[in-house]
Amino acid sequence: NICIDLQRAAEYDEFHDEGFDKDIFVARIPDNRRFVSFRDLLNSDLAVYNTVPDRLKPTFQKATGRFSSYPFSVVWVRDQPLGEVVEIFQRINQGGKRLSGYDLVCANLWTEDFTFRREVEHLIQQVSLNNFGVIDARVVPQTISLILYGRMSQSNQLNMTTKQVEDIWDDVTRAFVKAIDFARTNLGVQKASFFPYSGIIPVLTYCFYQIRNQSLSAEQRQILWNWFWGVSLSERYGSTSQTRIAEDVNKLTKALVGEEVTFDYESRVTKESVSKLRMLSQTSSVRNAILCMLSLRQPKNFKDGTTINLNSNFFDTLTKAERHHIFSVNYVRKNNNITNRDVHLIANFAFIPAELNWEISKEDPSSYMTLFKEKNPSFESDAASNLIRTDNESAIWRDDFYIFIEQRSKLIADALNGLLEADVVSDSVYKGREYEIVKRLETQLRDLIDERLSAVAGTRYWKQLIPFNVRTSVDEHIKAHLEKRPYEDMSMYPPGRKRLDFCFVSDYEQIISKNWSHFEDIFRNKHNFITHNINLRKLRNATAHNNLNTLDKVDESLINAAVVWIQQCIDAYYDRQDAIDDEDVDDVEDTDE
Repeated sequence: NICIDLQRAAEYDEFHDEGFDKDIFVARIPDNRRFVSFRDLLNSDLAVYNTVPDRLKPTFQKATGRFSSYPFSVVWVRDQPLGEVVEIFQRINQGGKRLSGYDLVCANLWTEDFTFRREVEHLIQQVSLNNFGVIDARVVPQTISLILYGRMSQSNQLNMTTKQVEDIWDDVTRAFVKAIDFARTNLGVQKASFFPYSGIIPVLTYCFYQIRNQSLSAEQRQILWNWFWGVSLSERYGSTSQTRIAEDVNKLTKALVGEEVTFDYESRVTKESVSKLRMLSQTSSVRNAILCMLSLRQPKNFKDGTTINLNSNFFDTLTKAERHHIFSVNYVRKNNNITNRDVHLIANFAFIPAELNWEISKEDPSSYMTLFKEKNPSFESDAASNLIRTDNESAIWRDDFYIFIEQRSKLIADALNGLLEADVVSDSVYKGREYEIVKRLETQLRDLIDERLSAVAGTRYWKQLIPFNVRTSVDEHIKAHLEKRPYEDMSMYPPGRKRLDFCFVSDYEQIISKNWSHFEDIFRNKHNFITHNINLRKLRNATAHNNLNTLDKVDESLINAAVVWIQQCIDAYYDRQDAIDDEDVDDVEDTDE
């Protein structure tokens, strides 16, 4: 509750000319004597007024009069889509604190009986126990949106109503807690910062929400295991994550009820990629997957063989130069053959407890490892739990830093890929997978069209902004689809995103061209967009009719350029959106400080 401190308000009236720096409004429970709820003050509550000491009643009356007669600015907005209202709201607030997407969702869901932000804070506190760390609050509305709509875009989150959220809140919180517990117990996510992607949390919660109060079967547990490692090691949510999350939710929904699905997300982890990865790359899904994998191995203290307690506060920060290095920062600094920044290579990282970290910080690896080998009877297995070689060929005995990095990178890559059934592929993973390329780009273009046009016209965009010939063509496609599926009907494909699934590549060109002002910031040049879309259409037709061999070298070059150009435009747009959200969060944190 926000209360007015009548005592300080009275002091302000008396001493403000001499300078007054005390807070008149405070957050606390009202006592209806010195501290009065701001709401009661505005309502001139007579019952509350009568409980106020006589000496403070004039201050109560004066404050009530000031607020009741203050000329507040009011902007009336009627009959406008939610997207328009949100934009107006944002512009009005530019003079004050900039509102993030999360702020807007909280404001949209606020009622006197249900304060969404406060409920989220309680939930985050609940799962942050035992030194787990703080989860980004934004994942909660994303989770609810995913449960309600199967998608978690900002527009979906803003479409949520308070009643919808209240109706499922208890089930959501139970599922959220179970999801975090599952990640900690089964996936090695010992700290909130270990999640390879924050988007993993909404998907896991969605799954536990679907099964409600049931426990996971062994088969369901295996499904989530395969999905988690597939997403993490393929870097699947690295860009356009919302689209891919929606795809995964669709698959997982089927899998949880017994339908056969596969997560053939190929690992991009190799010895070479691991050897270049640094602990400072905190947003790298592979870096965080390595932390999860290492924690699953229950690493041992290679001095005494005890299991390392990863819940310790000491492991909250893993990027400090003086911590968690096999070749210590002191050793690296005094060795001219090693680049200083390479001390942070992830292959040089291990979970090393505080007391051991201090003990080895000034020693050469060969020296302290030799000592531990002599004193610790389980040394070899303890070192192996940390993926450190101890055979005669191990570079640790020669203090050869870069050979050690190479050797351990291979162990790490092999251990990670051992968690998957998929084969390891090179960076040219998409070569020869034309169908997947077209399918992915089409899905991303449909999502983009739906997102941008929904923001302009809400659910009415299908009729207002989609060209007539496209709507007619889509209707015909849906009718043909329904003729083969008598158990479905037209109501299953309402105007909007579901109907976009029946569009062709040429339709996207027409839709975006007609509404160019809403897409210009993404594709910049209309002529280039049309040209690349034509070449994407060539690839689409060739894959649909299985005649890729008819494409000549020129066609292939133009198609490759089109795929790269369109993908980069879409990725750059979502990267900018993510950056804006991150800046908003930073602004809020700075304000809180």
